[in-house]
Amino acid sequence: MIVKDKLCIAKDMTVPMPELHHSGLWARTEIKGGYGIKQHPSGYSVLGEEVFSTENMVPLGGVQYAMSRIFEAAPTISVPTIYDQSGIGLPNKFIEDYDTYTYPVPATSSEPQEKTLQYPVGHRVCLFGIGITGSAENNVSQFPVDYKENSINMSRITTDGTILDGVMIPFRYTANELTEAEQTKYFGRKSNADGTTSYFLKAFETDVIIRHYYKTADTEEYIDAVDNTVWSQVSATKIDTFAEIVLKVSARDVKQWAEATSGIEKSKLNTIALFTGDYNPKGYSGVSMTGDEVTLAPDFQNVTMFSKLTIPTEPLELNKDLDIIYRVYGC
Repeated sequence: MIVKDKLCIAKDMTVPMPELHHSGLWARTEIKGGYGIKQHPSGYSVLGEEVFSTENMVPLGGVQYAMSRIFEAAPTISVPTIYDQSGIGLPNKFIEDYDTYTYPVPATSSEPQEKTLQYPVGHRVCLFGIGITGSAENNVSQFPVDYKENSINMSRITTDGTILDGVMIPFRYTANELTEAEQTKYFGRKSNADGTTSYFLKAFETDVIIRHYYKTADTEEYIDAVDNTVWSQVSATKIDTFAEIVLKVSARDVKQWAEATSGIEKSKLNTIALFTGDYNPKGYSGVSMTGDEVTLAPDFQNVTMFSKLTIPTEPLELNKDLDIIYRVYGC
């Protein structure tokens, strides 16, 4: 299914659809999902079969994060982490507890010579999570993301007075240790009462790439990449700049959780979110949020939601990977 920008009312009558939402930060965004991802000869990703195309929302917490990172300015509101909300991942770590947390600034002899970083080195947008918003009983309903949302898990009252629930679902749900390769992909651990462990976060499939292409028409493929000669070019040809993220929900993801809760045929998703965080290779030993002494394996900490989107409900019972191409444009 592809989201269109018009609504057919009658055979010869159409009316514009209101925008699902503004991106909240970027000039525009483009998120496509489907099967059979491959690389275009010009260096960007394309899908063999596309099943949805939409855009995302960067809500309040994500916008503040971007501004704070760009300008090294202090945030003015506190954004809860998923450890605060759901006990997922490692406990939060204060900036003063890192080995490096200051940077030099110009100053007189009577002024501070250093300032404190707002976020630690390596803290970035690097993870994604999935979930179900609403009942997800059909593939038509697509719920707009509210600018004030800060989690996939939620229960909020919509403008028409109904209660909209959301639940984050784990990629892996297992009593066994992950393989060495899986340990570099699955994070956001949470121990369950039945002895299993849930992994709610997954690393991006590839490193994020930045691309610049000349584009003479909106319907054309990107062919001509922009290089360092751009600074001396005299041309009115439009340049598209975007960062591309590739996400993958593998054929095995979600299946164990669905089988334990509602059955493989009920495995599905309609919500995707990007998360920020920094990796702690030492794990954590100390007091948990429940007051217990714990020793936790290496994982991400200080994890907050950066952006979020909803899609038409996508079933996951098929034995194939769901590939997602996530682009944010600068113009």
